Parts: sequence; structure tokens; C-alpha cells
Amino acid sequence: WMNGLKNTASMKSGGWGGWEGDHENPPAYRIKEIFEIGKSRDSYVKPRDAGRILSKNDLAVAVAACPELKSFVNTIISVCGGVIIP
Repeated sequence: WMNGLKNTASMKSGGWGGWEGDHENPPAYRIKEIFEIGKSRDSYVKPRDAGRILSKNDLAVAVAACPELKSFVNTIISVCGGVIIP
């Protein structure tokens, strides 16, 4: 999933610190950092870029790798009356 995100941002390997949980630095800020390090023409803009990122990458892979994202997605699913991800 991370490689797909880097490809969307036209980022080569390396040059980015990683993806550790940090409440002062939410995922959108980290994605923006990837876009700015990469060769993307613009910085990350959620309304413009999120759909493109999600259409090219399986969200389930990111959910499995990130407990905070899994919790967030499970909250949305439970509010909608769905079955949460174990």
C-alpha cells in the first residue's frame, strides 16, 4: 500500500521517515509529506487526491498495518450498522 502511495506521489524509494502513530502528525500530514518529497506536481490535497490513492490501493492492506486506521474504519462501520473488522 505504501509503495502505491509513493507511486501516486511520484516518489522514489527512501527519503521518508516512516509511518508511526503520532497524534500530532495525522495521516493526511504524512501523506502530504510524501507528496512534497516526491516529484508530484502539487502537494497533497485530500479532496483531489484521496480518491485517486484509494482507487489504486487496497485499503484493507493499510487497515491491517495501522491499528489507528483500523480503529477509525471500525468506528465508521459500527456507526453505519456494519460488521467491524476483527
